[in-house]
Amino acid sequence: MITDSKNPLYKNMSQEDMRIINKGKELLIMEYDLIAKLRKDRELTQKELAEIMEIRQSAISQIENQEDVLVKTLERYIQALGGELELRAKFPDRVVSLSQFKGKDLASL
Repeated sequence: MITDSKNPLYKNMSQEDMRIINKGKELLIMEYDLIAKLRKDRELTQKELAEIMEIRQSAISQIENQEDVLVKTLERYIQALGGELELRAKFPDRVVSLSQFKGKDLASL
């Protein structure tokens, strides 16, 4: 289990809530494994993508291998691949598109 039940943040959390959190973490980790595949599917090397993003190749490697990445970093990565990142929040009764940053210049964030 990813969530540490000894952590005070999780002390009062039910087993079901901890299971849900862990499932979400596992899915996020799995999705991050896919971003390198997206780059490869676009037939770009890390170096080529780094040049597009105007960052070091090692930064691309970090983005592709870390479990936690800033949304704006992920958005820049996806844009450099020619895509657009869409954020949605799913609730039992609806899905909400999170467009707070849509259309803003990422450099200004």
